[in-house]
Amino acid sequence: MILVTGLFLPFFSGQDVDAVYGRLHATLSMWWVRGLIFFVVFLSLFHCFHRIRHILMDLGLRHASTTLSLCCYGSAGVGTVLLAVFMFSL
Repeated sequence: MILVTGLFLPFFSGQDVDAVYGRLHATLSMWWVRGLIFFVVFLSLFHCFHRIRHILMDLGLRHASTTLSLCCYGSAGVGTVLLAVFMFSL
């Protein structure tokens, strides 16, 4: 993912915009590329909300552990569902 977003896209941005768009669209049309992006974002969402939950608990909200779990992991779940709808409707 770092290679694609950090090196390949900027490297090819000097070319014709339509050619770059066509290549990028063709790449994102492959089911396994969409699945890979989905997997990376899914793991990132759950990791992010897990860390937020633990930071809030360290700040003194330990008594609300169940509520924090529901809010944080629920938000990650909703984000994952929205991501799935978006990724697979392209």
